[in-house]
Amino acid sequence: MNKKESRIAIIGCGALTRIFYIPALKKLNKIPYALVDPNVNGIGDLVKESGAKTVSPSIEEISGAIDAAIVATPNYLHMSQAKFFLDKSKHVLLEKPMAATKREGRELIDSSKQSGAVLQIGMMRRFWKINKAIKKIMEEELLGKLQSVSMEEGGVLSWPVQSTAIFDPMQSLGGVLMDTGSHTLDLLHWWVQDEDYSLEYSDDNHGGVEADCSLGIDFNKTGIKARVNLSRIRRMPDMFFLKGTKGWIKLKPYGNVFESSDRRIEKYIYNQYPVEELKQQVFLDLFTEQVQSWLSAIEQGTKPEIDAESVLPSIRMIEQSYKLRRQMEYAWN
Repeated sequence: MNKKESRIAIIGCGALTRIFYIPALKKLNKIPYALVDPNVNGIGDLVKESGAKTVSPSIEEISGAIDAAIVATPNYLHMSQAKFFLDKSKHVLLEKPMAATKREGRELIDSSKQSGAVLQIGMMRRFWKINKAIKKIMEEELLGKLQSVSMEEGGVLSWPVQSTAIFDPMQSLGGVLMDTGSHTLDLLHWWVQDEDYSLEYSDDNHGGVEADCSLGIDFNKTGIKARVNLSRIRRMPDMFFLKGTKGWIKLKPYGNVFESSDRRIEKYIYNQYPVEELKQQVFLDLFTEQVQSWLSAIEQGTKPEIDAESVLPSIRMIEQSYKLRRQMEYAWN
């Protein structure tokens, strides 16, 4: 596969593909070989826009003609479709969540290793420059010993869904924790690097999918205490706050906006990324970097920037949270 351009299929032609993956491929001057969606008659405009050579309702029909697949289907299909391609030595960029359980995630990683196919997970938030800077700040202990992390984000759901899958627990595998939480908890684990913890979890699920949830996490090795609050139905502060023995930093999860306790931390971040560079980055840039990292791993043999192994801890935490679930307490109870 090295030294030749990969024939890419995009599996699932919903809002994510329309808003981000097709434009990202365009920015990289890449034309997808195939678009796969059960509603082939409803994606004619997308076929024309992308320049795709073929369209199909099934992954089986196109698997022999492609080298790589971007899997952006409803959550319940992620694991089976990714494994289908990996077992055939087809490279996969898999949208989050990579799986519903740690066991399923491990199965995908093993399939990738056995076939030699690249598996990268769509954790595009790791490409925000401020999040990369936080990772380095943690590694160099600029905040001293990290003591606590608070992560609050959410608002009234406004994503332009193409189906009701997001509200069906059998298809979505969960609500706001599985959706937004896949990104939030991935960042938490990426920064903290402590897989020994105890947690408490509550949500507002009454038989469908949760729209509000709260996690309290005690990391045993590092002693860090974390609180994560997520919502699809109310406006949240959209703020992460990390406090250590030598300072603190506050940042927005959607963008490169931050405040810190002193100039030393600010100077460190601006030395990494100039102010104008921070301002210019938008969501499409993240998806473009994500696709570029995956393609480089395929065509040049470099390591994917988001290794699937590093995503497993957040999958395990989501799985455990659902198992330990308690009913959320309300102010009027």
